[in-house]
Amino acid sequence: MTNAASITAPLISLAMLKVYWDTRRKDYIDNFVPMVAECIRTSEHDVVSIPALQQEVRSAFGLRLPQHNLRIILNRIAKLGLIRSKDRMYVRDQEALQRLNFEVVQSSVVAWL
Repeated sequence: MTNAASITAPLISLAMLKVYWDTRRKDYIDNFVPMVAECIRTSEHDVVSIPALQQEVRSAFGLRLPQHNLRIILNRIAKLGLIRSKDRMYVRDQEALQRLNFEVVQSSVVAWL
């Protein structure tokens, strides 16, 4: 990651968190659900690995989320029907994840910056 990219990704992520807070007014953890769901959607694997997901969030958004917090976020994503628990593992529902409008929110935030 270049120096500009290493600065830009967290700024965009923080701006997106602000947008989610302003529009949804849920708790703080819930603001991370769209970003983590996007990492699951774009992952090469159907089975969600928390350490791999942690790295994907860091690479895509420049955010370091503890694994315990990722487990809480994954439970919320499961309640939304975007992933399902199977044999004590999380498996993504690619069709449900495709319906998210993450790119629209992300591009509007980038345009605003």
